[in-house]
Amino acid sequence: MRNKIPELLAPAGSIESLRAAVNAGADAIYVGGAKYGARAYAENPEEADLIGGLRYAHRFGVRIHMTVNTLLKEAELQTLPDYIAPYYEAGLDAAIVQDLGALALLHEHFPLLSLHASTQTTITGPHAAELYRRLGVSRVIPARELSLEELVRIKQGDRIGGREFCARRTLLRLLRTVFHVESSRRALGQSGALCPDLPPAL
Repeated sequence: MRNKIPELLAPAGSIESLRAAVNAGADAIYVGGAKYGARAYAENPEEADLIGGLRYAHRFGVRIHMTVNTLLKEAELQTLPDYIAPYYEAGLDAAIVQDLGALALLHEHFPLLSLHASTQTTITGPHAAELYRRLGVSRVIPARELSLEELVRIKQGDRIGGREFCARRTLLRLLRTVFHVESSRRALGQSGALCPDLPPAL
């Protein structure tokens, strides 16, 4: 079986960094909106700006994954469909979700939207990955603490797409022509998780 070319998925903490990632050749970008994103220090764009960024990305064939990766209270869940609807109608490619209630609501209201299980769901093995597949998820982002061998077991055991979450060092290496250290730190929302260097063969 031939290996698939890995997807270069870049973070964006602002419209400026979204455009920079598009211009640098990212295949896809994950970004938060004004609500329900886990990046406290990011300059998360408001609705009109994010829709403009989404259209800019699509003009160059770049996919946008929107983070909805906080835990939502019941009152917040009631507002979620109306919050996501404008982005869905504008062609949002995927939502990255942690909360099971949010996952169920998005699957019900937006059946064509790809749903990705956030790293905050702490998926550590193929059994959990299979559970999320049954809930409508098309991609899992495993727990940050896993080794390369554990990631391989998840990939071999599940029937959906898997992506290891690599923060800061790997992303900086891939995007060093775009982001200087300070802007990357801000775009990563003060993320402190480090990803070990992967073997060159990967």
